[in-house]
Amino acid sequence: MVKAKRLLRSEQRRDNASTKNIEKIMMASQNNNKLFHQLIQNQRGVKNVTTDIMIFNTKEQSEPEDILEGWKSYFEDLYKNHKTDDETNYNNERFILATIQNELIEQIETNRNEEIKQANEEEVKLSIQKLKYGKSPGSDGISDEHLKNMPVELLQYIINIIILIFTEKDVPSTLKEGVVTPVLKSGKDQMYPENHRGITVTKFFSTLIESILIDRIKPKLLPQQSKLQRRFTEKSSSLIAAFMCKLLQRNTRTTYSLDIRCSKSI
Repeated sequence: MVKAKRLLRSEQRRDNASTKNIEKIMMASQNNNKLFHQLIQNQRGVKNVTTDIMIFNTKEQSEPEDILEGWKSYFEDLYKNHKTDDETNYNNERFILATIQNELIEQIETNRNEEIKQANEEEVKLSIQKLKYGKSPGSDGISDEHLKNMPVELLQYIINIIILIFTEKDVPSTLKEGVVTPVLKSGKDQMYPENHRGITVTKFFSTLIESILIDRIKPKLLPQQSKLQRRFTEKSSSLIAAFMCKLLQRNTRTTYSLDIRCSKSI
């Protein structure tokens, strides 16, 4: 009986969501032609990657509030690392080493006392142009569309804030906040939280700053990058590396492969 009620509530929520989506499409067909075609395209490509039932610590949850609280506790536990198994010990060791590395880099850069070149209008405009439509907003509710369609008068305020950050060499903690969204790993059971990856949506200011700095660093970094690197390389794909490995295997060449925590990232 309890299970039947849960299934009924699940179907009711899905029906309500479908009705709202249809209403949104119909409204867009009357007022916004571009949005209408975008919604239709999204509707065609939609896939069911959500579930109305989650299992947290062997306990089944079906109410939206309980599921939300379960995700909150799950990500808090991941962050705090309270477990004591071997995997967590490895993570703690890695965390300590990363902390030491970051502190050393900060100390070296502080001692160098090298000024950061101030951002100009052209750089900021170019970074805004690179922003994509349809992306989720940050925790402040500001999306990329807000920047792309903002009044020209606001541009100088954004430039001034970025200049201040570069001058002080300090990013305010409020700009480092983000919204964590669980994304299901390929082929995994969606009812278990460990089968999801946490994707963080940061605020637009972070994206702008990163874009400006990447454009400055890229010309210096690419010549030093290994020619064998395929992942995170422009105009290159990890599929090429996979094809090369497959080719060596077919030619009966001895091939060594090392996979590091693939299940945690894929």
